[in-house]
Parts: sequence; C-alpha cells; structure tokens
Amino acid sequence: MRGSMMSHARIAVFRGPGLPFQIEDRALPEAVGPGEVLVSVRLATVCGSDLRTADGQRHEPVPSVLGHEGVGQVVSVGSGRTDCAVGDRVTWTRADSCGSCAACTEWDLPQKCHRLFKYGHAALANGTGLNGCYASHVLLRPGTVVVRVSEGLPDALVAPANCALATMMAAVEGLTPTCRLAVVRAAGLLGIYRAGNRVG
Repeated sequence: MRGSMMSHARIAVFRGPGLPFQIEDRALPEAVGPGEVLVSVRLATVCGSDLRTADGQRHEPVPSVLGHEGVGQVVSVGSGRTDCAVGDRVTWTRADSCGSCAACTEWDLPQKCHRLFKYGHAALANGTGLNGCYASHVLLRPGTVVVRVSEGLPDALVAPANCALATMMAAVEGLTPTCRLAVVRAAGLLGIYRAGNRVG
C-alpha cells in the first residue's frame, strides 16, 4: 500500500423509498488489498437511476450507498495497480468485472460480467460498504478501470462521464456509417450530450 489514510469515511445510507438518508461513519480499511484503490470523492452527480431508486421505481438492495457518477482523488493504491498513483484526480467505470468470464474475455462485454459489481447499486454489506459515491470515500475493486483526469476538466463535467456520457456513446457507436439521422428522445443529460450533434 502507498499513501496514508484517515480512520473513517462519512457515508449517506439509503434505507428505502421515502426514508431520509442517514449520514454515518464507516471505518476505512487499514490497508487496501491488491488491485484496490481508495478514492476521496470530490464530487458525485445524481443519475436518473438514483432518483428512481430513491422514489421506489427501481428496486435495489438496502441499506446501501447510492451514487455511481463520481470524480475524486486517489488516497491509497493496492499492489499491482499501475494506472493511478496517490494524489491523482480520477474517475472510474461504474462497474467492476472479473476479467476472466466469457463476457469479459470472449464477447468484449465486461458490463455483462458473470460476477458484475455495480457501484451505487450494491448492498452496504457487500465488501467494505464503501461502494457508492454518496460518501466521502469509495473503495474501487481490482477489476474497475480507473482514468486519470486532466486538471483542465472541471469536476462537474467529469463526474457523469462514466454513466450518462458512456451510455450515449454506446448508443451511437453501433450506428452504421450510412446513418444520417438518429432521434434521441431524452430531455435529461443523455439528450444534452447528443443535442446539436449530427450523426455520420
């Protein structure tokens, strides 16, 4: 492990639709494991899926820490990790994948991993519980892609890149080169990412 850590994190615990979030202290691990990255969250944005979970339209395990769109600063890095260092400003994929199942190795679909773990959509009891962005810290697992962020990009632009922007990119990547028009029916951030851009 490289870097020093505080003793605890603050987390916003979601216990079910209609219930207030509860701010609690959660112990930080004494040391991060191989391939893990402990990140101090600088900013987390609110995804539509978080809103639907909070109002009961989407069902997730409770208690949990919601939030998967985030940007933060690396506090500690586990052995074997070379894509980031203590002090780096980073964002990360919204899910962790195993890297060895058929979805990861044969189909190039790590988001369909047989052991997929989604940040902000997991039970508090899953691992350390530092698995959502509505907290002071998040512990990234070994199969999570971490991306260093240029200082020229503001936090508010970076945080939703791993969900809203990535979703829109995935939606349009499959369009054929001859496609000249694609209709996006979305008034939220997905629509904003495509607004004014021509296809083709």
